[in-house]
Amino acid sequence: MNVMKRFAWLLEPVLIIAGILLVSAGSGLFETQSLSFASYGQTFLGMWGDLSHPFDLVYTITQTERPLFPVILLALWSSMRILFLAIAISLGASLILLIIYTVSGRIVKNAIKSIAAVLESVPDIFVIATLQLFIIWFFKKTGILLGDVASLDPN
Repeated sequence: MNVMKRFAWLLEPVLIIAGILLVSAGSGLFETQSLSFASYGQTFLGMWGDLSHPFDLVYTITQTERPLFPVILLALWSSMRILFLAIAISLGASLILLIIYTVSGRIVKNAIKSIAAVLESVPDIFVIATLQLFIIWFFKKTGILLGDVASLDPN
């Protein structure tokens, strides 16, 4: 029993990956318009073979096959830049607000507390949608693009 506890941290990710692969191959069950475990096995083995050579993976957009890895690494780099920039901005903003809160009087502290209470009660998805709509509205009024709401590189 003690041995199982020691290797439980290793077993969980292996089972998660196995579950994802088994579910992903599920379309092979009905490939022949009827329940076929043989086609499921072929789909699973084919998918496993494709994943064993990750740098040969491709994706298709408008009947054009492109290699996955240079593109996915660029997308990962872009996402990480955005994530770390967002963390830096939020830390900076919270530090500035903390300093303002600390040196301010009771009226300003009560105002900050009530604004924080209102912002905490608003669901995150509403804030995200509102920010996107604000960016679109601002762009239409001024022609200045504050940030892409969504983008797709056609090249």
